[in-house]
Amino acid sequence: MQQLNFFDHGLDVSLRNKVVAAFELFDGVAARQACQALQDEFPNDATLPPAQVLLTLLDEQPTPPFAQRQAVALRNEWLHQQVAPAASQVLGPELGSAWMQKAWADLAQASLGLPYTRCSDPTQTELHAAVFFLRAKDWQSVSDAVQTVHAWRQIPQPLGWMVQARYHLLGLNATWPMLVELACLAPSRFDEVSSLLGDTVLQRLRKQFDAQFEAEDGLASLQYLPAWALLEYPEWLQYFELAQLRHDDFAAQACQLITQLLRLEKQGRQHDILAARRRLQGVHMGLYKQYMQHRS
Repeated sequence: MQQLNFFDHGLDVSLRNKVVAAFELFDGVAARQACQALQDEFPNDATLPPAQVLLTLLDEQPTPPFAQRQAVALRNEWLHQQVAPAASQVLGPELGSAWMQKAWADLAQASLGLPYTRCSDPTQTELHAAVFFLRAKDWQSVSDAVQTVHAWRQIPQPLGWMVQARYHLLGLNATWPMLVELACLAPSRFDEVSSLLGDTVLQRLRKQFDAQFEAEDGLASLQYLPAWALLEYPEWLQYFELAQLRHDDFAAQACQLITQLLRLEKQGRQHDILAARRRLQGVHMGLYKQYMQHRS
């Protein structure tokens, strides 16, 4: 009896492995056969119900282009609430997440014709091909999709998507200009996106900023991180000065003034330096004091 139990245990593991292997190949026929073999021997196996959800996805015809946002919303909800958990149950969290990339890429392709909707409801703004390409980790397609959004560089959501795509395509140095723009434009969005990147330099910079910068209004102070960082790391000037900043907010003005000051110092233009210092003092006294401390 003990030998038979060992055999049964080995058999269920073997049959589950065949199920997993078939799903890994996105082979619907082989997956259905493997599931049937598992059901024949172990009809109550916990793998079978979530595997059926995955089979439903594999049995589908290619997703046609969506003409209405509601259809995208329903598809997104189904993938999130049913398919993704099923993939994690059958394949394990890591492999399940990788397996889902194809499903997200298919949804992204089917959503390409729908325009970006700018509104206060995040569930609506997230219904865009760029978001689904992000989940699929197709960084170039994210970049291409974001560029279809009018004035995307002035809108926090698509700018954040582009930051993620650019970071994965080109690295941190090439992403600095857009990170600077995002911090000045929408500090909370910058906080969210920089956390998603998981970059060690950004994480260390954020800890240093939180410890040293005299915050006046909590998270909103993050809009001054670029200006503060430029004083601490002037070697980043070549990247920060490429940022396309607005001129109607103090954070952007502070960053632009510090960029200007660093350039003027290299040129030795003392008269212009004194004038720029006075302007910085009027924009943000804390940054002005930080600047002067580095010059004493």
